[in-house]
Amino acid sequence: LVAAVDRLKDTFCRQHALDLIFTEEGDSSLTADMYINMDKNVEELASLPSPIFQELFVKLNRMASLTADMFAGRERFATLLSMRLTETVILWLSEDQSFWDDIEEGPRPLGPMGLQQFYLDIKFVSCFAAQGRYLSRNLNRVQ
Repeated sequence: LVAAVDRLKDTFCRQHALDLIFTEEGDSSLTADMYINMDKNVEELASLPSPIFQELFVKLNRMASLTADMFAGRERFATLLSMRLTETVILWLSEDQSFWDDIEEGPRPLGPMGLQQFYLDIKFVSCFAAQGRYLSRNLNRVQ
């Protein structure tokens, strides 16, 4: 039963992570280009997390509200589910070799604004995960 519940959690988190990362057309919402191209549009920049990480934050807050009602007295389950979903998104990014190849060897280098945005995005995830008490050891290593 425990193994089946773990598989269900993995499937749930993988599906929600994929829904965040990929559009309905199959394009990635999380690409190196979104950071690399930031230095071309400096006047349009706002100090906000990238939309995908804002969506992750909203999804986790919505999930926290739902699980608080559904799993009253089982808050640890909800926390672990949020932790796993957050980890799934960040681990997908860390293991996406094409993302890192484009950052390291792409046609244009990652500029200061793109690097600043990437740092802001990772810090944002770390902060809301810590605030929600679902900052895992794996996520803590990323910051």
